[in-house]
Amino acid sequence: MKTILMSLLSRGKEHDSKLLLEDQIKPGKRSIMQKRIIESTQEIKIVFANTISKRRYEIVNIIVTSANCAVFSARNAVVSSQITRIASPEKQELFSVSFAVDIPAFGIEVYTLKPTQQENNIMSYLPVTSEEHPLKISNDHIACVFNASTGMLQSVTVNNVETKMEAQFMIYQSDHGGAYIFGPKGEANRFKTEKLEILRVHGNLWSEVIIRSNGFVERYRLFNIEGIQGLGVHISTEVDIAAVGANNVDVIYRFNTDVNNDINFYTDQNGYQLMGRKTNSSHRIESNYYPMVTMMVIEDSNTRLTLHSKQAHGVSSLTSGQFEVMLDRHTFRDDGRGLGQGVYDNVRVNSDFVLQLEHKKSKTQTQEERYAFSTKEAVLLNEFLQNTLQIYSLVDSRISLVNKIHPMKDSAFPCDTSIVGFRNIFNEDLQYKFTSLVLHRKSFQCGFQENEKFVLKMCKASKSSKLSIKSVFPKLKVKLYESSLSMLHDKGQLSAETDISPQKNELRSFKIVI
Repeated sequence: MKTILMSLLSRGKEHDSKLLLEDQIKPGKRSIMQKRIIESTQEIKIVFANTISKRRYEIVNIIVTSANCAVFSARNAVVSSQITRIASPEKQELFSVSFAVDIPAFGIEVYTLKPTQQENNIMSYLPVTSEEHPLKISNDHIACVFNASTGMLQSVTVNNVETKMEAQFMIYQSDHGGAYIFGPKGEANRFKTEKLEILRVHGNLWSEVIIRSNGFVERYRLFNIEGIQGLGVHISTEVDIAAVGANNVDVIYRFNTDVNNDINFYTDQNGYQLMGRKTNSSHRIESNYYPMVTMMVIEDSNTRLTLHSKQAHGVSSLTSGQFEVMLDRHTFRDDGRGLGQGVYDNVRVNSDFVLQLEHKKSKTQTQEERYAFSTKEAVLLNEFLQNTLQIYSLVDSRISLVNKIHPMKDSAFPCDTSIVGFRNIFNEDLQYKFTSLVLHRKSFQCGFQENEKFVLKMCKASKSSKLSIKSVFPKLKVKLYESSLSMLHDKGQLSAETDISPQKNELRSFKIVI
């Protein structure tokens, strides 16, 4: 990826991948991913690469060493930013520089971070006292209220409709569980944290509440942006069972809501269709757990709640209005399934979620309990969460780079269609054969209140969209063949003007010969 970026941006003059440094680094094998610290006392070029077929308009964060800096876009215009003072484990004074980027599908843009003598307004995290009631953060679409004593989420308001949303860390005591078997001993108990610290910050681009305690960190963030990113509550958790000193436990993250979903909920099938699940109270707790690859949904006649997840987890909804996510496990027992030991070499675990509330246009009961579909906004929000914007910093800012590359500048994909495979295929002699293209089209659930202006910024309306190779790459002269998913069998040649949109819930693959 870095080699390709350098070659494109330097017009073929540079190919060394070491010239670009990833924004996310892992300091050690037992560490979680962390943001790279950028030395901002000198000019730095930041490369943003959009790897999906949708336009991205979102807020990004860069960690720097000095607050006296300014951000310039690929068009050399000053970009409005939010600078927030953050703490580091080494007691080093660091700052988070946040700003909005707007990058077309598969676009690459180079922003510049320049030192300046002008002092910027610096935001700081402030401690929260138990008397501060209500503890609240909000943007133009969502308002979140927290318990000032515990810092935990209490309610979420969307479109002036408040939904109860009590969040808490809990633990199951392990009974017969092992590495592959979840076997709790009775109901979950609330985990009592020590050395609780609650911090908050209110900024022009984002606001956040942080709860820190021994072994746990929880962040709730709202983005102030007129885009898809601003339609969800962004939640990040860190769990370190070793630091807590707990043994034989399963740590969960539980939400109690007033969404009356009865015994029904949905989990996604490997990121595709939502499969209906039913809780059987007569069975053991573990038999009511299901895999969540990217999202889970509970809903009633008025409201749908979607929990988007960047990492796969086990989830359940044991009672109406309640759902829980398994975060980490510790067990000494060998369950005899092949590992030969329990799970006791725990490290700090990070999980990223987006909580999304949507309200129906009219009061309607769920029509189909066996399966469901995501809404248009949920599909886009999930696609952005799973495919994060790629961020790199240039080692030597003296290297000449083009400021932007927009291969699909004048075209836009339909909202329901995504590229799930797009790569060059070579033969045994490393000679180019063709480019493979795999498309996937999703179905949308209708009947919900929508922010259509945000959606249409990212993609085209599906009803009026015709997708063809010529509309995507108008300047390229290519031969197009429809193929099997394995790319081994051709189904026939197509013209560049042929509509290549798949049927709903289907995949369609093509060979492009340049």
